Amino acid sequence: MKNIFSGIDGNLKKRTLSAVVLGAVALGLTIKGGILFLLFIGVLFAAMGYEWRGLCREGKLDAKWFFVGLFYFNIACLSFFYLRMIPTNGLDIIIWLLSVVWATDIGAYFVGKKIGKTPLAPQISPNKTREGALGGLVTALVVGFIVSQVLGATSFAGAIFLSIVLSIAAQIGDLFESWVKRKVGVKDSGNLIPGHGGILDRVDSVLLASIAAVFLY
Repeated sequence: MKNIFSGIDGNLKKRTLSAVVLGAVALGLTIKGGILFLLFIGVLFAAMGYEWRGLCREGKLDAKWFFVGLFYFNIACLSFFYLRMIPTNGLDIIIWLLSVVWATDIGAYFVGKKIGKTPLAPQISPNKTREGALGGLVTALVVGFIVSQVLGATSFAGAIFLSIVLSIAAQIGDLFESWVKRKVGVKDSGNLIPGHGGILDRVDSVLLASIAAVFLY
């Protein structure tokens, strides 16, 4: 086990802890549904808006960027809410969506750390590699397929196709936030999570994936 995890920096512990805590809270409120879930979406939108306002001020971006961000977050939050509220299988869709996104992030991180050599977008995010992106895609494909079958999906090809599309959307969403932070000149979107960045840093992959999921649905 030591050899498997060698070379993974200590930041992994912080990433894992924050992901587990926030993921558990988000998943719990999503499963609960109702007014608590609606309040969760509202708080999430407010937190993202607050961080985005700070990024715009930090980088001296004009008002257009501020409103573009708010529109993007609004559409993403509404998409996530819409998916959860689908009467027949909304919760299943959310569980599958989060599984694909989280698998993408984890796979990209581990593969990129272990064997990543070729930069994916060096002018946007120097640490991201093509090998990591492919690792995230493959991990999402495997996890997405397994979860879809556990949840009772009947179309194998559909599960594979959707997992691939949403994994790509998640990575584009991540790259978009990286591009903004690069443009502004900051490492994290904020400091709302003590010692480990902001809310946007944790949900950037989910935002575009949620929008894509609605269109695919």
